[in-house]
Amino acid sequence: MAINYNYEVRIQFKEKNPDADNFIATLYGVCFANVIYLPIANKIKVLAKSFYDEIIECRRYLHRHPELSQQEFGTMEYVADKLRSFGLQPHTGIGKTGVMAMIEGNNPQSYCIALRADYDALPIKECTGLPFSSEVDGVMHACGHDMHTASLLGCAKILTT
Repeated sequence: MAINYNYEVRIQFKEKNPDADNFIATLYGVCFANVIYLPIANKIKVLAKSFYDEIIECRRYLHRHPELSQQEFGTMEYVADKLRSFGLQPHTGIGKTGVMAMIEGNNPQSYCIALRADYDALPIKECTGLPFSSEVDGVMHACGHDMHTASLLGCAKILTT
């Protein structure tokens, strides 16, 4: 399996709870596509719940440290470090600030899935007052890319467990 931040896979997210619901919806949307195997689905659901706090912290870290497009060097290193902590060997600098890691399954000659997330922020001043508000003046994740990236880190952790 491939996690590649330079190719696009569109995922629909529930918007009720930007932390919990989007993470779980992402896992189901990405990991299952159109085929659901109940034993695997149950295992993924258990793992997703067990990694919940860690992935929420990833999202909040990314939200606090936004970077504009093509300037995401800190984000690139953060994502690469997380992927390394999952036992992967990420490649950085893809398209300047992208990260790519391969996860091989039991039959690497079979299927390949590319998972992708943007992680650039917008030139907007954050005035939310949230405890994890942007620490970069005039830049914030108003677009959800912090959540997309954290969700894919959660997928990578589950797929490597």
